[in-house]
Amino acid sequence: MGNEVFKKRISELRKKKGLSLEELGKLVGLGRNTVYYWEDKGAVPNDSVLLKLSEIFDESIDYLLGNDKRASQREAAFRNWNKLTDEEKEKAMKIIDAFVPNANKDEESEDEDV
Repeated sequence: MGNEVFKKRISELRKKKGLSLEELGKLVGLGRNTVYYWEDKGAVPNDSVLLKLSEIFDESIDYLLGNDKRASQREAAFRNWNKLTDEEKEKAMKIIDAFVPNANKDEESEDEDV
């Protein structure tokens, strides 16, 4: 028995993106039959292919595999970082600094060493 969530999500994401089995296979460097096998049996590909799929569909690997509880809010925040204005980014960094006050000290001392 394969990963039922993976087989459903990969099929839905592929169709949503308007890709055929063959087209998705080419994007990840594999054949049409392999993609069909994922969707039919729920076979999970290796890590490097999962990473490619994650990039193609702009979804986390955890989401693809059905590990929604493990998918972190941090991943979502970083995925949307470029959508923030400079002012919003500055506010976010202040909040992060409040929780991790010494986070930037290591970077600053590395800069000084250069």
